[in-house]
Amino acid sequence: MVWRANISVTSYLKSYNNGKYLRADISVSLCVILMLTSCRFVIIRTIIRQTERISVHLQIQTDSYLKVFEKAKYSLDVLKIDIFNKKIQIPTFSFIIGRYFT
Repeated sequence: MVWRANISVTSYLKSYNNGKYLRADISVSLCVILMLTSCRFVIIRTIIRQTERISVHLQIQTDSYLKVFEKAKYSLDVLKIDIFNKKIQIPTFSFIIGRYFT
């Protein structure tokens, strides 16, 4: 069985270039969602049964987010996503996505 849901969460991306955390408001449309609450964080782990398009809107709360994505590398726990042709991961929750759509 497959469930679909729209998720809007606030996460923090860690830039290993400057060591700062960038706040990101992320809205995701995906399926098969398991929510786990750990301390102050809500961890969302998703499994996608079929290869299908998932649209993700990611807005970085900074003035020069394009420069940040050019220079900064992001590391993540389990899964990787492709945003602006950069392999990045989001530490507070994990999901699978094919590519970034504007």
